[in-house]
Amino acid sequence: MLIALLTYTLQLVVMAVVLIVISRSELLDGTLDRGWLGGTVIAGTIAWLACQVVVATRVRMPVYDLEEPGAQ
Repeated sequence: MLIALLTYTLQLVVMAVVLIVISRSELLDGTLDRGWLGGTVIAGTIAWLACQVVVATRVRMPVYDLEEPGAQ
């Protein structure tokens, strides 16, 4: 769980740094549109989450071990 939380935090920090760098540069003044950039980030996040759900439901990973009959 710790690794998952650290990975998520790292992803948020990287995304924040990228958005800060883009915001401070002159790209948002003429080249990029803030609305389209935000929509792209949201659409990418939704697509990523959908792929994660599909993969998680298709992977046959046992959550728990069943005890064999007669084993103690």
